[in-house]
Amino acid sequence: NLLGVGLHPVTYRALMSDLINSQLPARMPGFQKAMVEVIHGDERLGDPRLAGNAPNWRTVPQDAKEKFLAWLAQETLQFFFDTLVPSNDENRRRAKFWLEYAKKQGKVKDFQVAVSDEDVYRIKASRAKTIPSYSRVTGGNTSAFLMVFEGYGKSYVVIEFSETGHAAYVYTREEFESSGVKLRSYSFNLTADLRRMNDKETRIMHRGEWEPKARRILSELGIRP
Repeated sequence: NLLGVGLHPVTYRALMSDLINSQLPARMPGFQKAMVEVIHGDERLGDPRLAGNAPNWRTVPQDAKEKFLAWLAQETLQFFFDTLVPSNDENRRRAKFWLEYAKKQGKVKDFQVAVSDEDVYRIKASRAKTIPSYSRVTGGNTSAFLMVFEGYGKSYVVIEFSETGHAAYVYTREEFESSGVKLRSYSFNLTADLRRMNDKETRIMHRGEWEPKARRILSELGIRP
């Protein structure tokens, strides 16, 4: 019945919240993926990150909203690495590392995909059923995935890039927004907004067995999987 368009929005939201919090998605990954596609594409709920959908989620219990946001973060992160990042062992390791954080409810507070002009065609050619809303990247050929985490008394923005060889940049959210951009800005300049060497809190280098050091760096900021 939830797939029917005739269900009243209030009833739809209440029942879908119950379904999100049920045991079915955890037991059946395919069912969870289908729920993400259905909810993301339904105007009665939609993407909870977008301001236009905020009223839809106002009556949804916080735990259901956080759980769905975690699912959407996982799907979008996987979409980013599958669609915009070259397929190789190094990039699969990067995807696996960040999915450890994204899959935990409440860890990723918000996120955004930013796409270069050269990668827009990849988005349009994708057969994915859940295409995320995205910003644009100017001044370079690389795309980016931005994640917001809550650390020790501060929010942090972590940025991973599509091209191999770029470190992941970590900013306090306050410092990230000091250049005049917000997470949902229409576009970001690669150098002026995303890769500001002097303003970063730290960087995560993808060299050798980098994962343990990266976990330690994030843990020291209060970010744990």
